[in-house]
Amino acid sequence: MFFYILLLFIIVLNSFIFFKGTNNKNKKIYLIWMFLPVFIISAFRGPFIGNDTHSYLNLFNSVSHQDFLYFTKANIYYEKGFIFLNTIISSITDSSQAILIVTSFITIGLIFLFIYRHSANVWLSVYLFITLMFYYNSMNVLRQYLAMAIVLSSLGFVVKRKLVPFLILVILASFIHTSAIFFIIVYIFPKLKVSYKSLVIISLCSVAFFYFLFPLIDLITGRFIQYQVYISRYFGSNNLGNILKTGVYFLIFLTGILFAYNNMSNSREPMTSKVNSIRKNNDFIEIHSRRLYTFTLLTAVILSLLSIRMSILERLADYFTIVSVVYLPNVIQNINNKRVAMRVTIAVVLISLIYNIVILTLRPEWYQVTPYSFFFQ
Repeated sequence: MFFYILLLFIIVLNSFIFFKGTNNKNKKIYLIWMFLPVFIISAFRGPFIGNDTHSYLNLFNSVSHQDFLYFTKANIYYEKGFIFLNTIISSITDSSQAILIVTSFITIGLIFLFIYRHSANVWLSVYLFITLMFYYNSMNVLRQYLAMAIVLSSLGFVVKRKLVPFLILVILASFIHTSAIFFIIVYIFPKLKVSYKSLVIISLCSVAFFYFLFPLIDLITGRFIQYQVYISRYFGSNNLGNILKTGVYFLIFLTGILFAYNNMSNSREPMTSKVNSIRKNNDFIEIHSRRLYTFTLLTAVILSLLSIRMSILERLADYFTIVSVVYLPNVIQNINNKRVAMRVTIAVVLISLIYNIVILTLRPEWYQVTPYSFFFQ
């Protein structure tokens, strides 16, 4: 665990160095600087760091000895887009470590780019990327996180209502991991109005669905016996892990609601027509952005809740929960009282750190990233 704690210490320490003042240049330099250790730990990990790492190394070795056309005809578990990526890399080198290096570079690079574009507090976003366990999970479900990083790049197009490039990125991600196609739903989120009434109704419906899920499944499988085989495969669950996740993301979502993240100030000074046009466009983007993240995180909470009973939804929830690394820092940034904002920031840093340490200490098998070792050890 030493490497991860050291990494978190460096993230916080460098925040004091880089952010005495705030500007885009500091954000760029900070993220590039912090990208290096985050990338190195992921890219050069040993074959047994991450539950699925060894499987991906074996796949790479298999691909390097076969023609790509062989895998397009074969009935295999992996999507063809990911096989194609392995084929390209194996044509350059036969070292299986290369697949970890390339996927780590793309995944972490795109997630850091997402943080740069959308976070009001980049150091806290990077910190949460690790302490909320996304970083460790990226070393497990490598293929899905590569797809997740691609769809995160599409959120800017969602805010600006550019459907075609959004669809292109989602479809591209689905060639890496089919589940990415469900991310299409986020395109409607900026058009949904946020109100306490709508949030309460959605929450109550979700709880009701959670409660009646098993009776509904029993009814369906009672009439269609052929589907009973799927129950043990897809409806078992890591209850403790999913309950913890649901609690964490519900608290993050609740923090946003309590601090009125979705309310914009109506006070405006007199403006010229040109300034008015620019401000209207900025307001348009800001409103869409806030609605997008609010409903994306609400979807994450709902899917996490349902995953307690339906484990297949746990992976799907990750596409939506990861926006919390931007959502929470932006919530804090919008707190007008700076003293309160500082206290909330300290609380988030400490609580997420404890969450991180407790899971890695008491449930190391969930991610299998400790004790850490490099591939050459």
